[in-house]
Amino acid sequence: MTKLSKQQKRNKKKNIAGKARITKKLVKKREENLAKNILKYGKSITRRQFDAYFYSRMPLVRFQAEEFEWYSFFENRLLGIIFRDVTDNDYGFALMGRDSRKLFRWISGSNDFHNSIANAREDLALLIHRNYVDNLEDVYPQGDEAAPIIDLFSDVVSEDLQHHGYKMLANEPRFEASLNPKNLNITKRIIINKNSTKYLIIFIIFYLKNL
Repeated sequence: MTKLSKQQKRNKKKNIAGKARITKKLVKKREENLAKNILKYGKSITRRQFDAYFYSRMPLVRFQAEEFEWYSFFENRLLGIIFRDVTDNDYGFALMGRDSRKLFRWISGSNDFHNSIANAREDLALLIHRNYVDNLEDVYPQGDEAAPIIDLFSDVVSEDLQHHGYKMLANEPRFEASLNPKNLNITKRIIINKNSTKYLIIFIIFYLKNL
């Protein structure tokens, strides 16, 4: 076996180091491409499913943004949304987590806006990869959680001051479908109809009471 000269040994080390750098770059590129796949962290959901968790918006949002895609990440621990800025006609995203009351609220969003939904989607995926994969929390306190969770059936006044219609809706067994539909062997459509009817009646009662 021919003995290598010092220069040949140096060249060999350079070649090995060069191949290692190339391999490292390829691995990093592959990881970045995988990180851009938003479905790696969760799944796409419908607008109706998203609204079941994040059921309110600031009033002006409907005029400022058009929503296109909705996501649930890490088994509903985070929610994501892709939207179009109506004014500038570009695309961004918002990420929601639960506050200390377990209500979903904004925790992060686009620093830059993009010319396509696909680019906004990749940006959201990279944010999750960088900031949340290894630092996922169940709660993201906002520091202003003073108001309680919406609860239509917790008494706020004594029973003698309650409207008779409210007491009927809150206590009578025939309205059990709205209070706890899991206890009844009925179809989802019937449950939804009874829920909608009940809340409409409650709204009407409260509205008329405060005229």
